[in-house]
Amino acid sequence: MKTEENKKTRLWALVATGVVGVFFLGSSTLLYVDNKSLEDENKVKTEQVETLSSVKIQLEAELKSIDAELATFKGKNDELDGLLKSAYNDLNAKKKKINKLIKQNASLAKFKKEAESLKKMKNSYMTKIADMERKMNLLSDENKYLKNENERLKQDFEELNNNYMLMERKVEVASILKVDHVIVSAEKKSKNGKYSKAGAPKKTDRLLIDFELSENRVADAGDKNIYIRIIDPKGNLLPAPASEKGYFSNEDQNIEVSYSIMNTVNYSNNNIKSKAYYEVGNQELKEGEYTLEFYCEGHFCGASKYKLK
Repeated sequence: MKTEENKKTRLWALVATGVVGVFFLGSSTLLYVDNKSLEDENKVKTEQVETLSSVKIQLEAELKSIDAELATFKGKNDELDGLLKSAYNDLNAKKKKINKLIKQNASLAKFKKEAESLKKMKNSYMTKIADMERKMNLLSDENKYLKNENERLKQDFEELNNNYMLMERKVEVASILKVDHVIVSAEKKSKNGKYSKAGAPKKTDRLLIDFELSENRVADAGDKNIYIRIIDPKGNLLPAPASEKGYFSNEDQNIEVSYSIMNTVNYSNNNIKSKAYYEVGNQELKEGEYTLEFYCEGHFCGASKYKLK
């Protein structure tokens, strides 16, 4: 009997030991599975945190990059500056929103959404800027062309003006009257007021100057003032009458020139003879060669010599 009881006792002991072993084995298996699950979960969370941090860094870097890129377009054009102002306003709004998400420790999905929105905003503005720059380049090329055309027209105008001035000068020179066939006579005045040929310089009361104006179809017809300078043998100019101004403007040299006598002639483009009289007055003429210079409308138009003896 005892032997049988002992067998039963050993059998139950073995069963109990097996049950305990199985229990501990099952528990170990469960613990292993739980630990593995926790490790995987922690790994996922770590990866999520690292990804979120990376997205935050990328967003901040992208904001700085866009800011710097926009700054390169400043000051090129008023219209472009207006577009940049709008871009900066949108960029600042994005900065505030992203900073708010960072403070709230928002989800990765929200950050990715903002990153995509920021990328679209950048592409949109860069496209607009590129289009505007193309227009600006076209305008710049057109302005260069117009500037070159303007410079060319300016040069053409200057050349035309110079040619016109040259032509005008040629016409002006061509229109200058010429004095020919000058004849000078010394005359004395008798008591009855009549004039006759003077026998000596000291007895001369006036000089009679006969001259001709040659034909000129270019000159304007009408009254012409002929100024005559009479220079004595010592180089002194015989003075004009006190009643006259005594000088005229010489257009050839742009100076005022004194004269001895002025005579007005009505000119009709044909050859015309005229006379001028120089009254000696109280002065005494000297014997020798006199030079007569003729000027018409300020231009030199002839000269002649006369010997008074």
